[in-house]
Amino acid sequence: MPDGDKYYAYSLKFHTSASMTPKEVFRLGQKEVKSLQKKAKVLLDSLGIKGDATFGELMSQYRATWRTPELEDRFFYPESEEKRQMVLSDYQSLLDSALLRLSQAFKYIPKTEVTVKPVPEYKEQTGLTYYEPASLDGKRKATFYVNMAYTMAKPGMRSLTYHETVPGHHYQIALQQELTQNRMFKNLYFIPGFAEGWAMYVQNLAMELGWLPDVYARIAELNSQLFRAVRIVVDAGIHHKKWTKEQAAEYMQDNLGWSSDNEIDRYIVWPGQACSYTIGRLKIQELRDKARNQLGPKFDLKDFHMTLLENGSLPLDLLEDIIDDYISSRK
Repeated sequence: MPDGDKYYAYSLKFHTSASMTPKEVFRLGQKEVKSLQKKAKVLLDSLGIKGDATFGELMSQYRATWRTPELEDRFFYPESEEKRQMVLSDYQSLLDSALLRLSQAFKYIPKTEVTVKPVPEYKEQTGLTYYEPASLDGKRKATFYVNMAYTMAKPGMRSLTYHETVPGHHYQIALQQELTQNRMFKNLYFIPGFAEGWAMYVQNLAMELGWLPDVYARIAELNSQLFRAVRIVVDAGIHHKKWTKEQAAEYMQDNLGWSSDNEIDRYIVWPGQACSYTIGRLKIQELRDKARNQLGPKFDLKDFHMTLLENGSLPLDLLEDIIDDYISSRK
């Protein structure tokens, strides 16, 4: 496209709200991919999956163990008439458990309820599992829609629940709606770098807080984070490095153990959006580390989270200014 490089730089800024060049984004993605793979390899090694193969090959070896008699029940639901209800019930149980644990790291408990429902059949072929906020007038409840056309492996269900509901999208958006009821702009404004970054941040927070009960759930969480980091490299690879689709697919295969034409097509037609998840998460983690290091024993995780969220969806640069003010006020 004419001025395509400028347009991509604009797209990155629009979706992430971070002040980073395409070159910096590409390098950040590469660095984060290596960091997450290193952490995941420690867990894979504990299961006896090791060697000089690519990380993608190691993950393929790991997934091959899922269908063994020892692990099949831990990863999959039985194919039966009850399967559909079992999946929905388990997601509801994970959501209920997360609600009970919120007070560990959050001082505000939203009043807005969220329920779990199957994705409408006409939407199943999109492959989407998603969250829909409650209407501002309260007449429509918030809903976590689970796609029943496919069922993800059980260990990954926790991170998905935390991402889409609490303490992820539902918690952040419900808090925003309840604290800014008469401020329409704040309730309708959505910045992917902030919202998706928050949802990815709390997935990692859940692991820090001990909400992931075993090595399989922790590998699933690291793989979820790795998928988003790989997205950055592929997105910038296509639009900044001028990669072909074949190069993008090869990178995904080597670093995840799978590739997807649908995913790559998404990055081609929606430049920059896929970078918002990891860039937002890393900025929030950076700000938390900064606040903790400067405040020492005065640092309070619940206060920090409230400061992050109480003003609604914000550009990451402005969010940093707010956290700097928060740090100054607590010293």
